[in-house]
This record gives sequence, structure tokens and C-alpha cells, in this order.
Amino acid sequence: MLTISDLRNWFDDLWKIIFDINVSISNIKRMAFPIDDIEKKVLSRGFFAHFYRQSRFTIIVQLCKLLSYSDNQKRSIYKLLNRLSEEKFQSELTKKLLEIHPEYSLKTLRNGIRKVSQQVFDEIQEHNDLISKIVVLRDKYYAHSDPDVTLPNVTNEELEKLVNLSISVYNQLYGLIFDSTFIFTHNNEWKVDYPLHILYEAKKKQIEDLNQQIASA
Repeated sequence: MLTISDLRNWFDDLWKIIFDINVSISNIKRMAFPIDDIEKKVLSRGFFAHFYRQSRFTIIVQLCKLLSYSDNQKRSIYKLLNRLSEEKFQSELTKKLLEIHPEYSLKTLRNGIRKVSQQVFDEIQEHNDLISKIVVLRDKYYAHSDPDVTLPNVTNEELEKLVNLSISVYNQLYGLIFDSTFIFTHNNEWKVDYPLHILYEAKKKQIEDLNQQIASA
């Protein structure tokens, strides 16, 4: 039986994953396009190269948790859709849903939930080719290195597309159950911009001081 508590716990876990990948995609996009030669010098440090690779790793592995069919993914969106469509609802959950959705009656509620779940399922299926590519990367590169396999190329833009899909799906389903949504872009404290700015200013001063020394020599 599906309860409100079950769904809150499920959405809490999904929120953590989606917040993580949204921060990560923002950071790799920022690092991919330095604003000038000074920032390019800062970003050429090994730390940022490592951080960039780790951020892509995070995005791909976490997206697979959300969007793959694997039985090993206990919190996948597919499993949530299945539970919403097939499991019996606790009476408290049924009552809450009827309060949120006056367009439904007790008789039409389940069909209404199934219809939205099917729409979300179809939306994910439209990205199935791209999802299959990140699953290959997870299985053949990040989880187990296979030197004999040809790995698919997945661009940052394609990763961002799946991140945005995950946000959209989360808000559709969370809005359906709890009549609310979340703005995942409110994440400035987790972005690379601030430490990058500090290092930029330090590098800029270093270059200016060096140029002064050369000029006065």
C-alpha cells in the first residue's frame, strides 16, 4: 500500500539526486567557457580538470539512478510511476489527492493519476536513445572499465537535456501529489563561480605585479 510517508521519502531522495546533478551541470558549463585568457590560465590547473571530470561522472551516474530501467535502482522514476499506477493508495493519501484535485472523484482518481504517470513515462521515453548512451558509459566506463568497448560520445548539452528532463518530471509528479514545485536553480552557494572569482583575482594581480616588475627593471 502506497502511503504519504512513502512518497515523501521517495521525493526527498529524488530531490537530493536532482539538486546534485543540477549543480554539477551548472559547474561544468561554467568551466567549459572561460571568459578570458586569465580565467583560462586558472582553469588549466589540474584541480579544475579533475573537478570537471568528477562532475561529469556525478551527472552520468546519478542520471542513471533516475532514468534507467535497472532493478538495482531502488529510487528510479520508473519505479515511482509503477507504484503510482498499480499500488493501492492509503486512505490518507487518497483524501489528500482528492483535496488537491477537485476535478477527480473517488472513482476517477486512479485513472487520473495513471494518465499523468503515462504522460511522464512517454516524456522519458522520448529521450530513450540518449538515456541508453549514459547507461553504457556508466556500465562500461565508470563502473567497470572495458577496454574493448566503443564508448558513446555524450556532450554536455545532452547531459543538460537529461538534467532538465529530470527536473521537469520531478516537478510534474511532486506537483501532482503535493501541489508544489521546486526551483532547482537556486543553488549559488554550490557553484564554482565564487572560488573561481577569488583565484581569478589572485592570478590577475600576479600578472599585474609581474608586468610592473618587468617594466621597472
